Order: sequence, then C-alpha cells, then structure tokens
Amino acid sequence: MAFLGRSRKEDLRMLATELGLAPSDNLKIIELKDLITNSDGYDEEFVKDVLNVIVEERTTTEKQKAMELEDKQKAVAVAQQQEREFELEKLRIQLEMQKLSQAPVTFKKKEEFRKPFPINKRQPIGGYHDNHSPGPSRTVPRIPSSRTEGRKPIQCYGCGTPGVVKSKCPTCTRTNEMETEVNCMTLFNLNSDLYPSSVIVLKIFGEKIAVCADTGASYTIAGGKLFKFLQEHGITFTNKVISFMMADGIRQTITALRTVVDLYIEGKVIPTEFLVLPETKGNKTLLGLDFLNAAGIVLDVQGGKWHFSENPRKQYKFLKKTLKDLNISAFDLREDEAKHLSREQARKLNKLLDKNETCFQPGGEPTPFIEHRIETGVHPPPQ
Repeated sequence: MAFLGRSRKEDLRMLATELGLAPSDNLKIIELKDLITNSDGYDEEFVKDVLNVIVEERTTTEKQKAMELEDKQKAVAVAQQQEREFELEKLRIQLEMQKLSQAPVTFKKKEEFRKPFPINKRQPIGGYHDNHSPGPSRTVPRIPSSRTEGRKPIQCYGCGTPGVVKSKCPTCTRTNEMETEVNCMTLFNLNSDLYPSSVIVLKIFGEKIAVCADTGASYTIAGGKLFKFLQEHGITFTNKVISFMMADGIRQTITALRTVVDLYIEGKVIPTEFLVLPETKGNKTLLGLDFLNAAGIVLDVQGGKWHFSENPRKQYKFLKKTLKDLNISAFDLREDEAKHLSREQARKLNKLLDKNETCFQPGGEPTPFIEHRIETGVHPPPQ
C-alpha cells in the first residue's frame, strides 16, 4: 500500500471516485488512503492498476497541453519577429527615400561622357608580344592541350562540310529554304514599286494567290479583288457585327459581310473566315492573326522567311516581285457593265481584258484595222 502514499492528491481522489466512493474536497492524502484501503472489497492489485491508468492519462494530457502552449508561444514569437523585420524594412526604405529627396541631382558634362575609357596595357612577360606589334616570335613551344588531343575536327553532320555545324552550314541552310516563284494573282494594291515584306502564296479554288500577312490585324480581311473573285465562284455572304480599332486608334462597330472558305497552303487546309468591310474600295486582302494561329505560321520578317511552328527547319521565302512585272490589268468590268452575262462569262471577259491590256492603253496612232465613218444622213459631209 506504499504506492498510495507516493501518489498525488488529485490521483487518489480520482481513484476513490472510480471505486465508487464519495471523497470530499478537503480530505488529505492520508485520509484518502485510509478511505480507499478500508473500502469494501478492496483489492490491492486492482487498485494499483487503476491508479497507474489514472496517472498515465494525467501525464499524457499534461504533455499535450504543454506542447500546444509551446506551439502557440512559437507562433507568437515568429509573428512578432516578422512584424519587427517589416517595421525595420519600412523604416529603412523611408530613410532611403528621404535621402534621395534631399540629395541634389547632378549630371556630368557632355564632354566627360565622350571621354574614352582608359586602357591599361600590360607589359609583355617572357616571350609574349602583342599580335599587332612587331617583335620576336614565341621562344617557348606551345604545349598541346589534353582537352583537344584526339578530338575529331568539326564538320556538318548533314553534308560533311568541314569547319561548321549543321545549323551554320550554308549548304544545308539553302536546302531547307524553299524558293517561292509563282505566277499568281495579287490581292493588294500599293502605290510603290515594291511588294509588302510579308507576302505568302496560297491556293483558293485551285488558283494561286499572293496575300499579305499582317500580324497587326485581328481578322482576315478580303479586299475588293478577292471579294469579286469569291462572288464569281458563287460564294454567299452573311452579315456580321464586328468591333475593331482603326490605325488611328478609333474603335468602330460596323456590319461587315462574312463567309468561310478553305485556304490551301503547303499541304494544309485551313477553313478561314473572311470579312468584307463596307464602303471600302481598292483595299488589300490581309491575312490576320486568326489565320496565322490556325495554320501555325511563324513570320520572320527581317529574314524574309516564314515557317510552320511544328517544323521550324523547313523555311519558306516570302514572295518578292515588283508590281510592274506582274500581269495585272486596270481594265476590269465595272459593276454596271455586262449585267446580262453570267459570272463565268464575266470572269472570262475580265481575263481577256487582262491578257490584251496593251491594246487599251491611252495614246498612240489611230488603229489601221478599223475604218472610221460618220453617218450624216441626207446632209452632205462638212467641207
């Protein structure tokens, strides 16, 4: 029973309660001990086991509370440390700003900026001399580096050209570049003698066309010439309300004509939405970002090339040709002409005008193939 005397008063009171006794709060340890030992059915081993369980539960609860208290204290300490660091950083920034606001701003003279940087020349050591100054050659023989011994000479792994890698090989670079030389219809008008810098060749309804790719255009715009070409092939248009920003920065909301046609470019078929802007004449056809993103086209305007994003090694050159070398006729049927002709007949007549453009140029002598007559009726011709 000595184990009861070594126990805490709270543990003995809890033990008496578990044994079915009713201890009062003012009992001392010796009184609690006598109350437990003199109880009916007292079993020392059983009482000892119950007391051990009570002690373990109490110690576990105390440890858990101590850990929670320690975590809270650490969290409070970390928060206080962060707050102190924040206040110090804030104070440091305020002091720097105050110094900058009070310090006078001085600039060096323009002549000081133009002075060249001083060059510190080292004195030659041993047999070393400046490569650009005359002097005796190296007296000590060069020791071959172990890093370069046994290394194969650099050569292109594509064609075997020595001294270059494949990315810098002029032979392989020319092989990957695709020359674009076609006889096609141009879909833009310019007042200069040169093409735009980013003209791409593609096909529509089996005919090759040259179109300007414009990364600044959100939509693909059909110019007047392409609009007429699509009408000749029976393409129908629907109205679409669009909002766009002009080059002068003014945003407008207009009702444009819309249609979707397939464009063929280097084996790809891209369904493309074309917009026809109202009340515009002579405007050029532009391939906007919608077509370039759908086709995966990457433009290299400075290099004069373009390629597909999935195959950057295969390069295509932009079409570059002066307008005066192209077979473009300014003599087309007006909208109020040849209304009795079908679309196919009107298209053939326009081709005939294009083919014989030189016959319709102004100036020159009267043609010898036609006799000029004036019908005067019953009146004699004027003298």
